[in-house]
Amino acid sequence: MLIVRATKKLLDHTNPPRAVDADQDATLLGPWYATALWWRPGWHCW
Repeated sequence: MLIVRATKKLLDHTNPPRAVDADQDATLLGPWYATALWWRPGWHCW
C-alpha cells in the first residue's frame, strides 16, 4: 500500500483522511511526501 504523507503546509489547506499508525508503506523507495507549491502570489489549493 502506498501512503502519501502530507507536510504541515499542505495539511493547513486540506482535510485529508489520516493514516492509522499500524499502516505500513510497502514501497521499495521508502516514504512519499506531498507539499503545497505556491507559484503565484495569492493562489491557494482549495
